[in-house]
Order: sequence, then structure tokens, then C-alpha cells
Amino acid sequence: MSTCSSPLVTVVIATYNRAETLKYAIESVLWQTYKNFELWVVGDCCTDKTEEVVRLFCRDPRVNWYNLPQNSGYQSKPNNEGILRGKGEYIAYLNHDDIWLPNHLEDHVRHLRLTDADISFSVIQWIYSKTESKPDIPLLPNLPIPP
Repeated sequence: MSTCSSPLVTVVIATYNRAETLKYAIESVLWQTYKNFELWVVGDCCTDKTEEVVRLFCRDPRVNWYNLPQNSGYQSKPNNEGILRGKGEYIAYLNHDDIWLPNHLEDHVRHLRLTDADISFSVIQWIYSKTESKPDIPLLPNLPIPP
């Protein structure tokens, strides 16, 4: 499934009873400009409506759901389960209450391929108020603000 120019990326979202925010995280993965990914949403023995939320997206064959039978209480257990189930050349983590910009995976895969790096990460936070919204990029304070 993976090709030299377009390697498969396994995206892992570990979650525990966060059905109300999970939808947005999943949507931000599905809106990626880089399309060769599989998404594993792994619940830490979720008991709320998390499974119902994930099932809404399972029409897309790239979306997968697994709920651990016992709560571990740690994010590492569902993350590791997602890695075990995934088949990607690269692994990307997304927290259940975060979202990605549409070019997130494309930019990371391009960087990894061009530099032969073993790991990449991004640092950004958005500051919202009633009057404005702007990115705050701590490591790159002079970066131009996107339109």
C-alpha cells in the first residue's frame, strides 16, 4: 500500500470518554491534503458515546476503531495499541481534543523524506478571543501570519 513517493502514515488518536471533542479531531485528519493514511482511534475502555462518534466516520475505509477492554488510565496504552494495529511507515499522533491544519501530514511527510529525519514535530497554538484569532508559534515568532 505504501509507495516511495507516498508512504502510508498511521494516525493514532488515543481517547477516553471525549465524544464531544473527538469529532473535530477526526474531521481534521480526514481533511488532510495528504491522503495516504490510516486512522486508528483507540479508546481506553470508553463508556460514553465515543464509539458512536467514531462509527459515523467508518464509512471511510481509512478510519478504524478499537476500544481497549480494560481502562489503563494512561495515554500510552491506547497509543501503543494503535501502533500495533497500524501498518504505516510513519506514525503520527493527534490528541482527541486537538485539530490539524489541512497540510499537516503533507508537510511532515515531505520534511521526513527530504531530510531523512527519524522524527518531526510541530509547535503551534491558536489564540482566540471575541475580536481576533491568531497563531502563536513560540519557536518562530517572526513567521508571517497565514491569510
